[in-house]
Amino acid sequence: MLFICDDGKKFEVAERIIRATMWQRKQLIGKSGSYERDRPVQYVRTPIRLKAQYEHVYLTTPVSLSERIGTICDEKDYTARCQGGHEKTDDPAQGDYEAWPYRFFINSTTDLLKYVYFFAAAKSLLVFRMEHPSELNYAIVLPERDFPILNMYPDVSKMDGLEVIKHNEY
Repeated sequence: MLFICDDGKKFEVAERIIRATMWQRKQLIGKSGSYERDRPVQYVRTPIRLKAQYEHVYLTTPVSLSERIGTICDEKDYTARCQGGHEKTDDPAQGDYEAWPYRFFINSTTDLLKYVYFFAAAKSLLVFRMEHPSELNYAIVLPERDFPILNMYPDVSKMDGLEVIKHNEY
């Protein structure tokens, strides 16, 4: 999925979508049964929330659309180059690959779903570390233009062991 928002609104839109998705995720933890509606809703005024079925949810602006499409087309190759010989994870919610003690999230394309996966994994690790020691750490590769998105959760952006790697754009 590709979202195109007004120039200058990218970070506001990204933050709203990510926060709404994270809030929905938090509300679903502990609930049993289905949370999907059986019937369609007549009209929708709720915020946009992401689902795993989307696979990728890219966000861009009209000004950077052609450049972002090129980055999206190169995403698999870039991830493979970063991964090198390390083992790929089976679940995208756990990152792209693991090079112990790090799990890497490669997000060169402003994929909002990948940010949600990263934030959810990091917040879960923070909670786990409160009661148990853990050697596991997370690393995220992202373009410098997306650093404000990473900083929307200060507890995550300042967590011990977090490795933030600037994606080299070409």
